[in-house]
Formats: sequence, C-alpha cells, structure tokens
Amino acid sequence: MFPIHLNLGFRVFYFYEGFYFLIAIVIGVVWAMRRVKKAGLNTDQFFNFALFVIIGGILGGRISSLLIYSRESFFANPLTFFSFWDGGISIIGALPLGILAGGLYCRIRRFPFRRTLALVSPCVMASQAAGRIGCFLNGDGFGTSSTLPWAVRFPKFGHFFPSFQPATGHPTPAWQWSLNKGLIDPSSPVSAPIHPTALYESFGVWLLLVAALFLIRESKKRGWSEILVVCLHLGGYSLIRFFVEFFRADRETIAAVGLSALQIVLLAAFALCVGAAVFLFLKGKREVLPGN
Repeated sequence: MFPIHLNLGFRVFYFYEGFYFLIAIVIGVVWAMRRVKKAGLNTDQFFNFALFVIIGGILGGRISSLLIYSRESFFANPLTFFSFWDGGISIIGALPLGILAGGLYCRIRRFPFRRTLALVSPCVMASQAAGRIGCFLNGDGFGTSSTLPWAVRFPKFGHFFPSFQPATGHPTPAWQWSLNKGLIDPSSPVSAPIHPTALYESFGVWLLLVAALFLIRESKKRGWSEILVVCLHLGGYSLIRFFVEFFRADRETIAAVGLSALQIVLLAAFALCVGAAVFLFLKGKREVLPGN
C-alpha cells in the first residue's frame, strides 16, 4: 500500500487518486483504440466519443459519490460538487452517465453507438480492474476488520509526492477507522487487519473480463447480439459490487432486509441486465428461425 498526497507547493491534494485513475483510463483507451481500429471504425471519432464518455463518467461518478457517501453535506451545500480536489468519484454513477454521454455523442455525430459500446465494454472492465488496484494502493474503499490470512494492514501515514516524505499528521482512513473502533492504540504504526475489498472487486472484474471475452467469441460464432457483452458487464459488475459491499467499512446504514440502499439498487440493476440479456437472446433466436 502506498497512499500519496500530491504537493503542488501552493496546495496539497491529500490521498490523491488522480494518478491511479489516469493509469486506468489510459489502459482502457489504448486498448479500445486498437479494438476500434481493427473493427474499421473512425478512430478520430472514437477519440471524441471517449472524451464524452470520460467527462460523463467523471460527472456521474462525482454525483453518485456525494449521494452515497456525503449526502447530508451535499444537500446542505451543493457547491461541494465542484470540490474535486477533496476526492469522491464512484464507479456506480460513472458507468451509466458515461454510457449516456457516449450515446449523446453518437446521436449527434451519427457514430454507431451499439457497436462501439460492445467494442469498448471489455476495455472499460480492464480500466475498472486496474483502477481498483490503485484504490487499494491509496487506501480507498477499505474493508472491515478480518482475521483471514490475506487480511492487510494499512500504514498510519502516507507520503507526499514528489518528495516522498511521510505525511505525519494525516492518518490514513483505514488507520483512523481502526483507532475509532478501538482495534489499535494511537501508537500503532499500522491499521488493524482488514479485508482488502478493493482487491476483491478488482479480482472479480478481471474474472468478468475473461467471461466477456469468451462471450464475444461465442457471440460471433452463434450470431448472438453484440450488446449481450454490455449486459454481462453491467449486470456482472452490479453483482460483484453487491457482495463486496458486505465487507466494506464505509457500507451505508441498512435500509431493508439486511441490505443497504446501494445494495438494493445494485440488485435492481442486476435484474434489469438479466432481463435485457434474456430478451436479446430470445430475440436473436427468433430472427434465425427458418421462414422468418
């Protein structure tokens, strides 16, 4: 784990995630450009499409983060939306708003939306999985205490970048949470052993990516709808995040039947994606029936 604080001299961005996010975005865009070029689509138009998706994803991620984790302060002062330097971007809102922004661009510029979405879906999965590794390194989205052999301890302090000096006086969230829960004493240099939930999610999305690549291959052979991979992406991620939420330390207050409001939304998204996948599959089967 290596939490960093970006020190620009005139301002310090504590627990700066932008560096990790940038790496994740580059991974996704570079791979997507290769897939789009191989498919014979206009790469210049796709680059503009990607910009729309990234901007929409950032806005959606910011909104969802504030609504999920900082609802009261956001409603009290909506201008906190613009305080990007304080962090707070959630993939929960980034995915749908990114898709909507990409759809808007495709409608305006007459770019093939469904085909492009199917092409880039695996690339977005790779970005998500890589981004969660960055979250783990930065101590974001940490889990509850654990006695499992793979439980991890986060350091008490991060480091300033680019000097790499320890940032004493700014304890990491995992360490502070451990102290507040009485799991460690103030002299401890590390947090209590906790679930590496960001790695759980990353591992789940890597497996989802493997399944998506298999589905793409089978879809080409059998003539299935290319949008099935998007249903797998959104539905599969919703299910992964649903289970990971049980182990996160920042899990919301329980809303009903032992689930948080976010988990209920994730289950609804999963069910919607399953329904859409079944509809597309059956529609494809009807279209290939003899005589139709």
